[in-house]
Amino acid sequence: MSEILIVNSMCGRALAIATILENAGYSVLLASNAQEARVIATTKQPSLILIGKTKEILFHEITTLRLHPTLAMVPIILETEEFSLLNEAYRSRLNVSAIVSSPVTSEQLLKAVGYFLKAA
Repeated sequence: MSEILIVNSMCGRALAIATILENAGYSVLLASNAQEARVIATTKQPSLILIGKTKEILFHEITTLRLHPTLAMVPIILETEEFSLLNEAYRSRLNVSAIVSSPVTSEQLLKAVGYFLKAA
């Protein structure tokens, strides 16, 4: 079963996303900040990481995840409300696999995740 790490400081939002993914057959791990995300990601080695962009989740944290050998190739999807971040150049600079606008719909979320993973 594909395991997805959701990193989002907004508990209600993280739980809503977790429910959508679990109903689609994915296993979910939750982290509320960058420090928790690093610990969970390096110990559990998820198949995909979904990050809700907040002030705590910045470029440095994504780079730190990417530098870990077992996480270098793990797809990272960034969910953001900032339209300026939705371009290809910024996606490449951040070294994320995809960027989706927030709030993401169930359909958009499952399409983005499904691009990288197949539901169990």
